Amino acid sequence: TGIQSGVIQVKSATKHDTSSYSVSQTFTDIAGLSVTITPTSTSNKILVMYNVQIQGQDGQRGGLRITRNGSAVGRADASGSRQRMSSIYEAHSEEGAFTLSAAYLDDIDNTNATTYKVQFHHENATDVKVNRGWVDGNDVDKYHGTSNITVMEVLA
Repeated sequence: TGIQSGVIQVKSATKHDTSSYSVSQTFTDIAGLSVTITPTSTSNKILVMYNVQIQGQDGQRGGLRITRNGSAVGRADASGSRQRMSSIYEAHSEEGAFTLSAAYLDDIDNTNATTYKVQFHHENATDVKVNRGWVDGNDVDKYHGTSNITVMEVLA
């Protein structure tokens, strides 16, 4: 008898537009980066992956995390007052954007519809830009990108 492995189903969402958020020190959903999947077996796992184009004001720090039905998963261990994130950034330019990525294998253990989202957290009350740089004039040297979240049910 061999060991079986493989992908059962894939769900994905891609954000093609740009967004600007004015929040600080609050975990905030990124509009358009949400996927719902219903596992077919309690023994399978869910692989969650994201790629997000994000930028904060020069010198500011922030990060992204994955949530499952509103609860954070796939993030760093607790360490004092530090924010527990899946990926982090510190802006050193206002022209471009960072591509932040993460992957997390979730041991879901149920067959209920489950929603995964990407949230950001930023240190100060300055805007956070998604799929664009901080400076976004209508010039040939300004760029827009896309962001996505993909979830896959995989045989355990």
